[in-house]
Amino acid sequence: MDTTIEGFQSWMTKGLSFLLPFLFFGYFWELYNSYALFKIAQMENCHEWQVMALCIIFLILFLGNFSTTFMVVRRKYSNRISDKIKRIKSTYIALKYLRSFSEKAKEKNL
Repeated sequence: MDTTIEGFQSWMTKGLSFLLPFLFFGYFWELYNSYALFKIAQMENCHEWQVMALCIIFLILFLGNFSTTFMVVRRKYSNRISDKIKRIKSTYIALKYLRSFSEKAKEKNL
């Protein structure tokens, strides 16, 4: 069981990557519904306003869901990349410090 914050975040990322294809399939299904309803509303024998209203509702639903999920995924991966860059920089600084320390120790031994 993941009890630490890091464990919970790693679990969330794994779950999100598993869930994303299903979410995006559902979102594009909403877009398809919107397009199909728009085509039906453009037919000559369609006189109901409800078809166009549903078309607009599905389009708004797709845009909101898709943009929100895309922003969450982008933020999650950009945070992960920035954390890796910070870790690499701190490792470089630590190695630089150790190298200078070992050079000073060698000078003292000479």
